[in-house]
Amino acid sequence: MSDEKKWSYEFEKDKQITAGKLLLSEPFMFDENFKRTVVLVCEHTEDNGTVGLIINKPINLRLNDVVEGFPPFRSKIYLGGPVGTDTMQFLHRIGDKIENSLQLANDLYW
Repeated sequence: MSDEKKWSYEFEKDKQITAGKLLLSEPFMFDENFKRTVVLVCEHTEDNGTVGLIINKPINLRLNDVVEGFPPFRSKIYLGGPVGTDTMQFLHRIGDKIENSLQLANDLYW
């Protein structure tokens, strides 16, 4: 195979990280927090760095299990990541009905 057809990090180095992009972990990453993960970038700034949510690691809890008195709601909860584990973040499709929502992609808000 010629060098031109081989994938390399050099190919990706000029790509911009922006809200709404998906980051895939390296196939052989050893860090258990990010091994085999898909991260949705929610925010990326020079001042604050990058905020993202792991979107492919559901946990065995429902919203009603972690929020007392919340009406029945059939939705999975995802791990989200190793940082800020004392907070709850929401991905949703109802736009500005949730105050201060940021649009990440067409019909997807955080």
